[in-house]
Amino acid sequence: MNKKIFIAILLVICGVMFGVRVDADAANKTTKSKAVYTIKKNKKLLKGKKLKLEYRYDVPKLKGNSAVVKKINKSLSKEYNKEKNNTIIDRYKDSVNTYRYKESWIDSKKCKCTYNENGYLSFKYHTKWFAGGVCNEQYYGKNYNLKTGKKLKLTDVMTGDSYEIKRRIADAAVENGYSLIEDDIMGMNISKFDFYLKNGSVTVCFPPYFSVLGNGHVEVTVGGDY
Repeated sequence: MNKKIFIAILLVICGVMFGVRVDADAANKTTKSKAVYTIKKNKKLLKGKKLKLEYRYDVPKLKGNSAVVKKINKSLSKEYNKEKNNTIIDRYKDSVNTYRYKESWIDSKKCKCTYNENGYLSFKYHTKWFAGGVCNEQYYGKNYNLKTGKKLKLTDVMTGDSYEIKRRIADAAVENGYSLIEDDIMGMNISKFDFYLKNGSVTVCFPPYFSVLGNGHVEVTVGGDY
């Protein structure tokens, strides 16, 4: 084979391989329109003679090295770093040898992605906590703009001013049988609402004991504009 032809073929092969590598790398990184992420599941199961503790904490992390990705990852890990030393593990260790009742404690925060399109990313969290007495359960969301790395506000995903947005949420709450919290919704600061995105809608989450609510979680879904 002619040496020049051989070199030309070799260069073409190298070029194709490089192109495939570039495409693969690009597909494995977060872009301005869609995130590539993993969710690390931190788990521990501690068992004593009578007392058992299940600990779980999910931590999502975006793939990529851009400033936006680093900003979002810092926000996502901040809560875990704050709460990982605030679990009931120490309380369990203090109680496991003297606890007189057969009981299972839990400290859990599960996470899943509910929206990842058009430059918006939303994670839904489900927390559950029990260490004797009352069990607390709650849902909330963390939402980001993939172009800027900033957290999304309700005004980013719903049209109208603050009053109009709160009115829509309050009306949806009343329609779902939660008329007792209507006034409290209207009195809230628009920046204080917890929510997550899913299928073009916005689900607003209210914590246990919100207003006149008892120990239970309440979610109200309204149409989104995103």
